[in-house]
Amino acid sequence: MTKKLLTTVGVLCLCLVVAGRDPVRASGVRVELDDGTEAGVVESFDAGGVTYFRLSDVCRVTSCARHWNPRSGKMTVAVGGHRITLTPDNPFVAFDGAVRNLARPPLLRRGVLWVPPSFVTGPLAVACAARIHWSPDGGPITITTLGAAVTRVSLRERGDDTVVVFDLTGLSRFSLDSPDRSLVEVVMYGARLVDTLGIAAGGGLVSSVAVRETERGVRASIRVAGDAAAYDGELYHDPPRIEVRIKAAGGQGGPTPALSGIKPLGPGPAQVFGRVDDRIETVMIDPGHGGRDAGAVGPSGVEEKEVTLALARELSRALRGYGFYVFMTRSSDSYVPLHRRAEIANLAVADLFVSLQCDGWYSGAAEGFRVCYFQPASRREARATARGLPRLMSGARPAIVDEFTWDRIQEDFVDESRALARKIHAFTAEALEMRDRGVARATFRVLSGCAMPAVVVELGFITNRSDETLLTDGDFLRRAAEAIAKGVAEYRRSAREGEANG
Repeated sequence: MTKKLLTTVGVLCLCLVVAGRDPVRASGVRVELDDGTEAGVVESFDAGGVTYFRLSDVCRVTSCARHWNPRSGKMTVAVGGHRITLTPDNPFVAFDGAVRNLARPPLLRRGVLWVPPSFVTGPLAVACAARIHWSPDGGPITITTLGAAVTRVSLRERGDDTVVVFDLTGLSRFSLDSPDRSLVEVVMYGARLVDTLGIAAGGGLVSSVAVRETERGVRASIRVAGDAAAYDGELYHDPPRIEVRIKAAGGQGGPTPALSGIKPLGPGPAQVFGRVDDRIETVMIDPGHGGRDAGAVGPSGVEEKEVTLALARELSRALRGYGFYVFMTRSSDSYVPLHRRAEIANLAVADLFVSLQCDGWYSGAAEGFRVCYFQPASRREARATARGLPRLMSGARPAIVDEFTWDRIQEDFVDESRALARKIHAFTAEALEMRDRGVARATFRVLSGCAMPAVVVELGFITNRSDETLLTDGDFLRRAAEAIAKGVAEYRRSAREGEANG
């Protein structure tokens, strides 16, 4: 009897200990997207009459990244370039450096961080560019994608051309089409209007611009004058905007597409990646550094960011001469974060990506150029890089947030990138009086997220006096740009003939 009693007491004590360790009684709340699709289930529990959600589940359904710093005892949530820092048992959070009050503090229970509804419907919704709703009366969490907002439409004259500028609150995938010679249609996928915008009268080569919201996003109809001959478009990062340039007949610059039958610049909602094929038409040029990031500096004070932008402008002209559509991750002295450069190329569905850099070293004796393609990082390096970076949601439906860190996608294009690097190197080595350092594999972060063949051209050491002198010579930059463009054109020719992997 005594033994049985002791056993019973022991079991009861064990139950009390287990109950003390896990006071959380959790249940699940469904998460639905605006079209009724279920995005997942978020674990929840009741604490003092307030429902809390498991942060890891919330981040999973919204494609957010999270990073726990054990030293500071803080959790950082990252999405779309935004950062939200939470501290357990503290209702104040830092949202992009500004303080927000959640009214209820996040709770840490057995190593799991739980957040109140005010975090999900407040700072997180803003960071995700979405409207997130949940009612304490029950029912699912609903997420309505908002996308970038079009805040203003304006017209600018540039020489004989007219530019229609769409100012945005963030990056947006877009496409251009021309049903007839008098109309250019622009679709900004997932975007919205801050108000009802419209321009009744235009100017220059633009007769009128009408802007409206549709199920797919914002659609702009640009009516053009009879003497308009061509158009192109470009997505800019700082500040975010889309510029559609209507070109006059006989205008300056290289060959441009006719008003009818232009290649779309952006994908439909179901298309994310493009593969190399016989339609290599669009090249994204990436001038390294920019803005507050000057890059390496030469003995005479020449900054790398100045050289790469000057080379990019020359390369743009040369590539247009070969019939390519050309875009740039930056076209002025502006700062573009490293991970955004691949993102811009992916959003524009570029067929090729060429990043322009200069090399630098502690010793002024280092000299010469090389062309690099991507080498995957080791597993350890990849894990370290991947911490805190957003991921693309699984499934055919596009993720809730349009801005991603496209991690390690370039690994699928290594063979094509190597072939592109070899073509560019061959023509550059022949054209330049600079030491040839060959073709190399390197773990460039700017390449890792590119969903197309991609290379880095390191045009000399700016820290070497002889190379620095060449890099400030306009004729040298033009010859370098022409050689790179020839390599790209030769790669396109060989790809059409099925030789790109040879």
